[in-house]
Amino acid sequence: MVIIAIGLILLIGAGVWRSGPSGPRLLIAFVGGSVVITGIITALSLPELAGGPQLAADAPTLRIRISGTPGLHYQGAWAVTTLGGSAASANIRGTTPHLYTMSQQGDLDVRIHRLSPSGHLILEILVNGQVVAKRESSGHSTTVFASYETNGVSG
Repeated sequence: MVIIAIGLILLIGAGVWRSGPSGPRLLIAFVGGSVVITGIITALSLPELAGGPQLAADAPTLRIRISGTPGLHYQGAWAVTTLGGSAASANIRGTTPHLYTMSQQGDLDVRIHRLSPSGHLILEILVNGQVVAKRESSGHSTTVFASYETNGVSG
C-alpha cells in the first residue's frame, strides 16, 4: 500500500507541476505510474495478512494420541488456549488406541486417566506429525498430564 501511495503522490505532483519544461514532468508521471502498477501487482501477489486464509492454511496440525495396552479404557480432558485468548475444551472417553485432531490452534493441556486397574497408558501430543510431548503411566500412577505451548513444550 505504501508503494501505491508513493506512486500516486508522484502522479499528482507531476500533474500539479506547471512551470518549466514538460520533459521532467513526463518522466515523473511515468515513474509514478510505474510505481503504482508495481505496487498493485505486488499487493496482489503477496499472501493475505494476519488472520487471512494463507496463514490459516499454514497453521500447524495439533493432535493428541492415546495408546498403550490395546483396548485400555480411559477418560480425560483437553483444553486449547489460542494466542487471542479464546479457549476450547472437551471431555474425552474411549479405548486405546485413539487419535484426536484439534480444530483449534494454540497452547494445549491434556489430562488422561486410566480407568482399567492395570495396563500401560501413553499420552502424546503431536504437532505436524512430530511428537512434542510424551507421558506414560507407570506403576500405580493412573493419570498422565502433558502440555504444549506454541513457543515450545512445557512438560
